[in-house]
Amino acid sequence: MQPLETPKVPCHLPLALSSFDSERFYKNLKLPEETPFTIQLQVHEQLPSTNDYAQQLMNRGAAPGTIVLALQQSQGKGSQGKQWRSPSGGLYLSLGLRPNLPAPEGHRLTLGSAWGIATVLNQQLALPSNSAIHIKWPNDLLLQGKKLGGILTESKLRGSLLHQAVIGIGLNWCNPVTSPGISLHSIRSEERNHGIESLDALAALVTQGLALGYCHWSQNIPPLPPLIEKYESLLSGIHRPVRISPEKMGTMEGINSNGELKVLVNTETLLFSPGTINLGYD
Repeated sequence: MQPLETPKVPCHLPLALSSFDSERFYKNLKLPEETPFTIQLQVHEQLPSTNDYAQQLMNRGAAPGTIVLALQQSQGKGSQGKQWRSPSGGLYLSLGLRPNLPAPEGHRLTLGSAWGIATVLNQQLALPSNSAIHIKWPNDLLLQGKKLGGILTESKLRGSLLHQAVIGIGLNWCNPVTSPGISLHSIRSEERNHGIESLDALAALVTQGLALGYCHWSQNIPPLPPLIEKYESLLSGIHRPVRISPEKMGTMEGINSNGELKVLVNTETLLFSPGTINLGYD
């Protein structure tokens, strides 16, 4: 399947906002100086899954920094085996990496990506702190308490190391969404006059966020406290009551160095792995 240069996205926005321009993507892209890879972008009209396609490219020797973007996905994937609805107007992007990260540290990829993307988007949108983008542990992005996007990290081992990884992001741009979803273009017009004027501009910001997160976690192996503190600064629900079962409540304390959620129940701190607790949405 050959990548396209400038495919069009059918969207309710004006044409200038609904086209994808690869040259404009690279012009808008601002990576941290310490980023250890070069971005190589492929844009497709439609793919079954950007994560799957990126994995295929990496299996064939593609360089780290390879990005696959599709304007639609027919078999988009979410966490826990869920399907990710991927109509035109959303951002569906996957980044291929060769992290050579110890297998027990694989959660760094998701934590760093969620924090990096939320941080870059918040800087660009300049939203008030009470309505900024937050993280729903471990891998969802929230806007006004609703799901703006999600991250799916898939990796391959070589011995005890994560030799190959793909980080996929689905983010609601101007696509139709159902509850509990929200799109960037649903926020007030005065709040979106901060430079995210096209899908390629959004893709450049998300790529910048992925690189920012990568640089932060890769500089602190094995210590993780700096990233944990930054992640927790955007963690939705921290220090607030959370239901851990139909009968039991606790208080969210944050995350530990293994990426597990810490919940205080009475005087005991319980740890939860991803997928073992459903935090819900506002």
